Amino acid sequence: MQAPTVDEKEVLAGFKRHDSDAAWFKERKAALLTQYAGQFIAIYDRRIVGVGEALQDALRSAEAAGIDPRKCLIELIATEDWISIL
Repeated sequence: MQAPTVDEKEVLAGFKRHDSDAAWFKERKAALLTQYAGQFIAIYDRRIVGVGEALQDALRSAEAAGIDPRKCLIELIATEDWISIL
């Protein structure tokens, strides 16, 4: 079986967008807490494209907005400090 073709420019653009979206989120985290506390948000190109109380809801919301949720930065706007183990 042949490996799928990978577009290097597209992959690099995705990494850059992710870094940009993460910086955007970090800059606005306190403000987002007041509006989206306890919810998941999907961020794409430095804007919120999906929101939901459950992860699946945020992913569906992004998809309904015409954005591939696999390309989004997903954040939980936690009201307390959380530790994530991946």
